[in-house]
Amino acid sequence: MPVRTASEIVSQPVRWLWEPWLPAGKLVVLDGDPGLGKSTLTCALAARFSRADSPFATLLVGAEDDAETTVVPRLTAAGADMTRVRVWDAADPPRFPADTGRLRAEILACGARLAVIDPLTACLEAGASPNLDHTVRLALMPLVRLATETDCTILVLRHLRKAGVRGPAMYRGLGSVGVVAAARMAWLLGRHPHDADARLLTVTKSNLGPVPPAKVFTLEDNRVVWQSDDPDLKAENVGQTAVTTAEDWLRAVLARGFHQAADVEAEAKAAGLAERTLWRARAALHVVSRKYQNEWFWCMPGKDPAKSFGILDPMFPKLSPLSDLPALGRLNVPVG
Repeated sequence: MPVRTASEIVSQPVRWLWEPWLPAGKLVVLDGDPGLGKSTLTCALAARFSRADSPFATLLVGAEDDAETTVVPRLTAAGADMTRVRVWDAADPPRFPADTGRLRAEILACGARLAVIDPLTACLEAGASPNLDHTVRLALMPLVRLATETDCTILVLRHLRKAGVRGPAMYRGLGSVGVVAAARMAWLLGRHPHDADARLLTVTKSNLGPVPPAKVFTLEDNRVVWQSDDPDLKAENVGQTAVTTAEDWLRAVLARGFHQAADVEAEAKAAGLAERTLWRARAALHVVSRKYQNEWFWCMPGKDPAKSFGILDPMFPKLSPLSDLPALGRLNVPVG
């Protein structure tokens, strides 16, 4: 019977492959721009699961990356047990929903607990437009059922919409809202707003529990290097340009006057700006750096008090200490 009374249904706890990020037997979406490390991240997860205390297999279904020159080197860099990672031939990718049976056969054959489809748009039938809600739902619902029946989490990857598209972070993925609606969890990956060399991984949707703190990682030698979590950053922060954000911050600080460089650097650190990001912003703004009375001072171009007054002393009474300035927080500027 398709309909039951609630009293007939036995509740079950959520099981996790990676708590609280990757639930077992569910459809999960990972959104992010090309070149930021989505595929490298999935290889890192495959490697992690292959070496776990209770290891299991991962099936990588890719339609873009070459196995020999791209996928396997990433798995090698991540230290994967290659016998527990299956790689689908990119020259013959499945097309959904028609090839759901092929995917099922591969999952069962290797006992995969995680299947990655990268990217989703390249694995849809010609008639299943990712931009049409009803067709994309028809393509994804068989995958939702397959994940449940095989207890294999299916992680689908998408690129982002064009820059400038406004709205909640969960809607920034390319295609219909039906994609994220079908998923039980959705991730968003992008550049860290305070460090141009770091990546920020966030959750934009979770039907299975609280949204976890953002994860931070860097890409070094073709592998993921995890950093400390950042609970102050949210999905809306993903996509900010680190240097642009730092430029806005530094411009606001120096607009209030001439300040000791050490004080600016300390305030930047408190606001969450990496030192190298601050220095890039300083260069972009052509900040003037001068040494007076054995201390380095920064100011905006044309605001050098020595040029305006001949000496520094007349400016000191007009300076307001940084401690008196409004709090800048963690630069959590909403992104449209």
